Amino acid sequence: MPRETLENEKVACLDLHSPLYLNSKNNPFGGGDIGDLYQIVDKAAQAGFRVLQFTPIQDTGLNPSPYMGISIFSFNPIHLWVNDLPSNESLEGLKKKRASKAQSEPSDSVKYKKLYSFKLEALRAVYKPSANPDPFKYPREILAYAVFKALEKKFERNWIRWPKRFQKAEPKAILKANPELLDEVKFILFTQDILKKQWLDLLKYAREKRVYLSFDKPIYPVPDSAEVWANQQLFYLNPDGSPKYISGCNNPKDPFGPQEWGQSVYKFKEEPDKTINYFILSVQHISQFAQVIRLDHTLALIWKYYLIDSKTKKGKHIPALKHRLFLRLKKELPEVIFIAEDVGYINKREIDIPLGQHHIPGVRCPQWDRRLKYRWVTRYPGFCVALCSNHDLPSIHVWWKKLKSSRRMIFLKQIYKTEEEAKIRKNKADGWDVIELVFSCAAWIASISLRDIIADNRRYNKPGKIKLTNWRLRSPKLTEEINFSKIARTIKKTGRGR
Repeated sequence: MPRETLENEKVACLDLHSPLYLNSKNNPFGGGDIGDLYQIVDKAAQAGFRVLQFTPIQDTGLNPSPYMGISIFSFNPIHLWVNDLPSNESLEGLKKKRASKAQSEPSDSVKYKKLYSFKLEALRAVYKPSANPDPFKYPREILAYAVFKALEKKFERNWIRWPKRFQKAEPKAILKANPELLDEVKFILFTQDILKKQWLDLLKYAREKRVYLSFDKPIYPVPDSAEVWANQQLFYLNPDGSPKYISGCNNPKDPFGPQEWGQSVYKFKEEPDKTINYFILSVQHISQFAQVIRLDHTLALIWKYYLIDSKTKKGKHIPALKHRLFLRLKKELPEVIFIAEDVGYINKREIDIPLGQHHIPGVRCPQWDRRLKYRWVTRYPGFCVALCSNHDLPSIHVWWKKLKSSRRMIFLKQIYKTEEEAKIRKNKADGWDVIELVFSCAAWIASISLRDIIADNRRYNKPGKIKLTNWRLRSPKLTEEINFSKIARTIKKTGRGR
């Protein structure tokens, strides 16, 4: 579908967070997968949604955060649609065993490590080394990921503690000099081929339903990753390969406050051309299966990026690449619709206007109501994305219930148009009234999470906090039982239907 088809409409977006969140009758393994998304595409399309939003789908190893990736050029095996694999006795035995174990686990959360391991076991059960293509024919970044994973399995430690001859990332040379790695590398490439096909099949199905897929482009990789290992010259590193600076943010009046993320940071200032080339290469990879791409932490690209000294923990801001990067992005990927995750610092001259010049909308959300920019939903510009919530925020229902009466009145006036009516009906309004307010505003895209639709009031992720439930929650409702009729009526009433 051409981008003009979407740009000429007021659009409704369904934020799923992750396939893992889904819960269906046909998936007894303890976490949602790519196969579960087909039913969601059907329901979303019927309700009038045009976009499905996801967090990154890169491999993160045993870390459940989708933003802590080993390689943006990879697919996370945990999303594997196991029932789509060719059946054999070994696989069926694994499936039966995993389904049995999952019955004793909580149904509303994911045992991430167990599920990740099961998916790899399932892939090994159907893997045939002789049928896999030549590893040397794969693009460098994909081969680097496979070699990195094989070496990680071999040495079971951070890459900076591998033997010296492996610390320099020359994937083809390493593979030729160490043929014992070949079997594992071929298996990893096999897993990626399977996952890529499953995602592309889903994309094709969604297109037939006139639904766009949108994925996040994470801003940075983790230090112990294939990306950093294979591109050491692009990151702030010490001579031994450890991070000299790590990622985070400390923006003026950021609603989430100062944060330390711990990822490796690109040398935007020192290596601008190489960094831009690499950044675009990673976006091109995502664009194979995403028609819409949300740029995580866009402030680091359009305003300033933040460096935290890994030893002293002191931070500093460095000017971003700004137009230099975005001109290349728009030129080389003209069919991709970009969305800027521009939360954290408000400045019309330094952020809003530059993004507008590149035709990239930013985001708004009433939950950030302490700032005037987000408070008045009825004043949101047409060229923006209005959120009810996202993966980092409480559900719209929890936020509304906890909102102080004085601040709630600001939204009641927008919902009911007059102060008198707002006072009369103040005790009757609920989260769904705010949802309708967001969907009726001028914003190009209005987004609601599946959690909002089913009133799942648990916090999916709390930024900057280490919680056992972060990124692991699973829908308390089966997909088959989720009723989309109420949001479908809202979409139709607000003119966002098709």
